[in-house]
Amino acid sequence: MRIRASNASVLAAVLVAGCGGASRPGGFDGVYRATVAPADLAAIDAPGEGDRDWGTWTLALAGSRYALTRENDQACTWVYGALLLAGKRMRLTVIDAGGYTPEPATEPGDRFRLTWSRYRDVLTIHGSSDDLAARPWRRVAAKPSVTHLSRRCPPPRTALEPTGAERAVPSAAARIDFAGDLVKTSPAKWSGPGTSRELGRGSLELVGRIPFLPVTSRVSLRFALHFGAGLLRGCAVLETVPRPHNRYLWQTTGAQVTATSPRLHGYRGLPVAISGVTWHGDRLARMRGHLDSQTPTRRVPGDLC
Repeated sequence: MRIRASNASVLAAVLVAGCGGASRPGGFDGVYRATVAPADLAAIDAPGEGDRDWGTWTLALAGSRYALTRENDQACTWVYGALLLAGKRMRLTVIDAGGYTPEPATEPGDRFRLTWSRYRDVLTIHGSSDDLAARPWRRVAAKPSVTHLSRRCPPPRTALEPTGAERAVPSAAARIDFAGDLVKTSPAKWSGPGTSRELGRGSLELVGRIPFLPVTSRVSLRFALHFGAGLLRGCAVLETVPRPHNRYLWQTTGAQVTATSPRLHGYRGLPVAISGVTWHGDRLARMRGHLDSQTPTRRVPGDLC
């Protein structure tokens, strides 16, 4: 499942209202809804819009996070991500998306820059292209919650929860290269020892139900790295990719250190990546892989998972 890039741009513009930051207007958090008919999409003449893009759109804005669902009788999709606001300008970063639709879509990590305006409870979008909202968005609830979103294709329950590292800037010297073998110790836990060139011997624990399906699948999980020098905790959006020769590859679309013990404070906010391989011969219960730091690609810190 993917959400069309043009649709995500439309959503991004509206979601500016939920961005965090000193210049953020008050009273924007909440749940908003728009009902879009095929004729509305035809009227705006947005590039790439299709006949399945109409429907009921519902979004929840909560500080620096958003979650949104779109549904009609042919498709149902969700998306959530991080929001940054600077005056009337905003940037949206897609963290994850799901649901079902026959159309192409955005990917985690996609970013959109737009501007906005507001009159009472109605949000209006301004963009550099024609992929604008076809109808006004009106606030239908003051308290943001994923419970107001689609029940057919809900986003993860934690979609609106900030990681705690949205304003964290890691030390320029923060690096980690951890390699080890993990074993599945319960339906939702993997753990094992390993070594980091920077921090020495330690152990890695992953908490989350890792899917091994015939198609590429994504899941949100938490990780903890234990070393003699202290503890690193974080989150990740992990993909498992079926490959030939009876194996699955692990890769992350977004992962980040979100909390640390005092001695390792410089690692907070550090982008990381989890990679590895699981074989059918190991009964899908062992992963040989790495957790490595990544070079930040953004000037402004923010949630990655």
